[in-house]
Amino acid sequence: MSKTASLTTLSAALLASALAAPMAHAQTRTCDVMGSSILFSALDPNSGQTPSRSNDCLSALGEGMAAVQLPRADRNIDDIAAGQSQGYGLSDHKWGFVDRDGRLAIPPKFDAVQPFAHGLAAARDGSHWGFIDTSGDWVIEPGFGEAKAFAEIGVAPVWKLYEWVLIGRDGKRLDVDLGGHLASLTVGSGEPAPVRTTYAPVYKSPDGKEISWMPDLEIVGGFGAPEANLFLVRAHGALGIVDSDLNILVPPLFDYIDPPRKDGGLWTAAGGATYQALLKPDGTVVGSEYREIRQISDDLWWASGDDGEVFIINRAGKTLAEIDRPGRTSIGQFGPFVTYRAEDGTQVFAPQADAPVVLEKGFLAERTIQDELLLVQDENGAVAGLISRDGHYLSREDHDWVGQIDSVEIRGGWYWPNDIDGRLNILGPDLRPLLTPEAVEELDGFGVEIIPRVDKAEGPVPVAILGQTWCQCNEEGTGLLLSDGSIVVDKSWGNVSLLEDEPLTTDEPRFAIATAEGVGMIDETGKVLLEPSQDHISRFHNGYALTSRNGDIQALGRDGTLHDIPSSFGLKIVSPGLVTYQETAAADDLLRLYDIAAGEPVGEARFRTVQDFVEGQAIAKTAEGRLGVIDQSGAWILDPDYAEIERINGKLWAVRDEPSDEIFSTKPKAIVNAAGETVVAFTPSLKATTWPDGRVEVVSHETGLHLLLSEDGDIEIDGRETQFARVGHWLRTIRRPATGYLTAEGEWALPLRRGVGSSFHGDRALFATAEGAHLIDRDGETVADLPTAQWAWPADADWLVGWNEDEDRTVYADAQGDETLSVEGRGGSFRNGVALNRPNRNAKPGWMDRSGERLEIGRYRDLSRPDEEGLAYAAAQEGLYGYIDSEGRYLIPPVYRDASRFSDDRAIVTTGANAMMIDRDGRPLARVNETCGVRVLYGPDNRRLWPESLPKRCR
Repeated sequence: MSKTASLTTLSAALLASALAAPMAHAQTRTCDVMGSSILFSALDPNSGQTPSRSNDCLSALGEGMAAVQLPRADRNIDDIAAGQSQGYGLSDHKWGFVDRDGRLAIPPKFDAVQPFAHGLAAARDGSHWGFIDTSGDWVIEPGFGEAKAFAEIGVAPVWKLYEWVLIGRDGKRLDVDLGGHLASLTVGSGEPAPVRTTYAPVYKSPDGKEISWMPDLEIVGGFGAPEANLFLVRAHGALGIVDSDLNILVPPLFDYIDPPRKDGGLWTAAGGATYQALLKPDGTVVGSEYREIRQISDDLWWASGDDGEVFIINRAGKTLAEIDRPGRTSIGQFGPFVTYRAEDGTQVFAPQADAPVVLEKGFLAERTIQDELLLVQDENGAVAGLISRDGHYLSREDHDWVGQIDSVEIRGGWYWPNDIDGRLNILGPDLRPLLTPEAVEELDGFGVEIIPRVDKAEGPVPVAILGQTWCQCNEEGTGLLLSDGSIVVDKSWGNVSLLEDEPLTTDEPRFAIATAEGVGMIDETGKVLLEPSQDHISRFHNGYALTSRNGDIQALGRDGTLHDIPSSFGLKIVSPGLVTYQETAAADDLLRLYDIAAGEPVGEARFRTVQDFVEGQAIAKTAEGRLGVIDQSGAWILDPDYAEIERINGKLWAVRDEPSDEIFSTKPKAIVNAAGETVVAFTPSLKATTWPDGRVEVVSHETGLHLLLSEDGDIEIDGRETQFARVGHWLRTIRRPATGYLTAEGEWALPLRRGVGSSFHGDRALFATAEGAHLIDRDGETVADLPTAQWAWPADADWLVGWNEDEDRTVYADAQGDETLSVEGRGGSFRNGVALNRPNRNAKPGWMDRSGERLEIGRYRDLSRPDEEGLAYAAAQEGLYGYIDSEGRYLIPPVYRDASRFSDDRAIVTTGANAMMIDRDGRPLARVNETCGVRVLYGPDNRRLWPESLPKRCR
């Protein structure tokens, strides 16, 4: 399926799910504030650029025009009123504009509008946006999915054909490179104008495929096994599953989709309180809809249906049983096992079985043993059987001795049932008894040492070492018990011991045998590989063990071959075929390498220590105590210049200049390559993680460093430029926001680069990146660095304002970057010599002058800065808004539920039922309220302007 077809399929599924959702509540008939009003919005230095309030009646002042929502002109007013009474909300209303004198300048005919800017306003007709002039005529015909206001330089951002582009006032697309995969696009004021971009996630598969996601969708994470290439996605708050080609496997309908406790199991999904589902790791839905789902164990799920029936489901999605409502009371759980007591016998659902185990009549589950075995008893409480996790059943009906079991131990991966007199038998993973009655009898005189279970495709494996008991009175000798029940013993063997480290890393372990003649070696079947001739044999390490005889030391291979090596000191097998040694016991004697197969030394004695080789490399220490990396010839791969070294991947190492005894030390590390070149400079709290594909992620939370390196150390992604993360085995990247400066001719004065820039103030602009904030000139060159803070430079301010959150302090700077003021708490930008200030988080904001002195104006619940005429909106403690002067006196009393700043001597206020445009004296110039079930616009003389007539019942 093509990507375009997949997107269409996905959009159709989203539409279907939206239509299936319950209808939203009808809009209220008051003039409600649209969105939540943010108290003290003037504390945001950028808040002066747009109106802070809007409502759904009369809103969005721009260039002397206010948007108004009224009954549409092309529909009968009585039909509109009837629709309102039936709860249809504002579906029969449209948006128009009133001018600053309160006259209806543009009748209501648009589905949505934005404020006028530079003579044009974005307006929506149906699902498409275009641009209108002040007469309401289309200047640019509707054809965009979204549209933003025109900037001073005569360009506007619009969404067309799944991408953001810039257009001119003629509606034509500008030939401007914006980088692709845009998530948002804005154009600021001034010339050249700042063009700011943010970017959508891009997902890249290991084979190089790239997907740039749709704006209304988000990949939440991988689903199932990494090789499945499936993803959890969120659309409009709901979750679904798609494949790597955007094909929908599970539509986004669920509130949550949770993973199983153990990889490979079923995922649990819920779509509201009444619908749950189980999903296989390949994205297919198991069974039908369930009312409730509960994961019993790593491998079993319990689900209930609409009629109260219960389903027992395993990790493969197979329904093992369907139990009707009355039978629910007979369901039991014993650790990871589920039981169902039916009339004809109890059924046991083992966590890893494909079918239930049916017990003999009268047999019941009793308890679990370490959650590995289920113990079954008869009606008299006697042991009747054992059931393993994968459904194997050892029954008393098949083996009489099962009824004598007193306890069961799980040791070394084997099951050891015992009675009160001692050991009875040994059971394998399938509960098959390993020992015949004769073998049980034969073992009675041996001491038993458990060997961890060995997994081998063919042939018997050792189960236990058979040794002497405490009395040392067994004349049969010692030996091995094998998994086929056979016993290998020898009277001459006084002791048998394991020559391997645990956990076992081989399916052919070796054992030492001690006899009167010396120590020898046998394999996993008891075959003698080395006749008893040694005084001691060490455990195997890197393929060899060290032996000693009469003071002579040799290396022993796993096949029993002895190799001569120097009889010296400090011997250690550091690699398959290499040992280190000192020629004397002197403390300052250095180590030398020795090649076991060649039978000769390698290089000179020059190492204080040599760690185990990994892929032909080892970290070694010099006589001076510095660390480097050597190859198997002893040559330095990485020169010994460091105090600490950690291997990353054989081509890269993390190094420290200074030693640290702390486990989680934050002392600086660097990353170097085999040439000794620094790939990542010394950085505090540096952490390197190797991904499955060999690439290396480098992070320092202390400094914000985040890099993705190739196996060789080349920087593939710099987190300062592009955010990245693993999603399943795909790579998700998001380019950092960027800003460029565009001229009115549609050409870059300064091309896009990472960071967020302000408009130019004369010859200076603010430009902030993750590394810090700077002032730049019109050539883009940095002319001043600003201290650490969150900086802004609003278009109407001559001072920059920066907030240091860590210190809860606001700093101001002039156009040269020099600090002009520093105050405690949060401060807004200055306008007309006044700024809003909140000294601390518990204080109410007020006004301050350019010296930082607080102005005495009283306390208000909400407040803005005064404008050029000295007016500011202010909410009294009761929460109602009015307008105060520079002394804090109300010139327009606090009687409004909400209020905006004045623009062109006009402001928008609401009283709940009414929305009004007022002048600076508080006189209403336009008013919207509801009359007879429809919204009505009244002019400055309180004369109805729209609609032309009221519904019949009100005429």
